[in-house]
Amino acid sequence: MSEIKELIIPFLLGGTIIAGVKFAATHLKNPAIAAILGGLPTGLISIYFLTSDKTIGYSKNYFNVTLCLLTAILVFYLLQIYTKLSKNIILLFAMFVWVVGVGINFYLSNRNK
Repeated sequence: MSEIKELIIPFLLGGTIIAGVKFAATHLKNPAIAAILGGLPTGLISIYFLTSDKTIGYSKNYFNVTLCLLTAILVFYLLQIYTKLSKNIILLFAMFVWVVGVGINFYLSNRNK
């Protein structure tokens, strides 16, 4: 199968999830449904597409990136509760926290290579 065809299924899967989150957040009354769709473990689903020799390194890094995501979500949540900053400013700061965390993870995981 060509590389383009191999990318179609993951692309459609990811796009469907994001569209589902947008639909749920816009049209459904319960925000928990949007959070459940947004929280689907796409990183775990991605393991299906990896060769066996890459799953251990992927899993280790996925765990570390998930910790960065949890930290960013916690920062967003706490700032939203305890400050009067706008949602977009808080989101920008939380994304910055995530980028810094992922950058540190990338640096530490590649410094001995």
